[in-house]
Amino acid sequence: MSKSYGLMDSFDNCIKWVEELEVKDPDYKDRVLARLRYECDQSKPVKPKFRKGKYGKQYDTYSCGNCGFGVNEPNWKFCPNCGFAINWREAEK
Repeated sequence: MSKSYGLMDSFDNCIKWVEELEVKDPDYKDRVLARLRYECDQSKPVKPKFRKGKYGKQYDTYSCGNCGFGVNEPNWKFCPNCGFAINWREAEK
């Protein structure tokens, strides 16, 4: 990251804080909570699923553990379809 945003708190603490707020517009609060929960889930890496090639090792592929999109490039840190982080260290070899 090139920017410094100062001190921050964890996603879980931020979600708890927003849940405890009393607001005039509960629909807006629900949308903010949904965004926070989505961003929290998206930042936790998912294990890619291994798909054995039908005609040999050269056709082996990986897909996103969240949405199933093909992520065959091991240098991809995030799924290009859903944006979830990919944990290549847990990938089956």
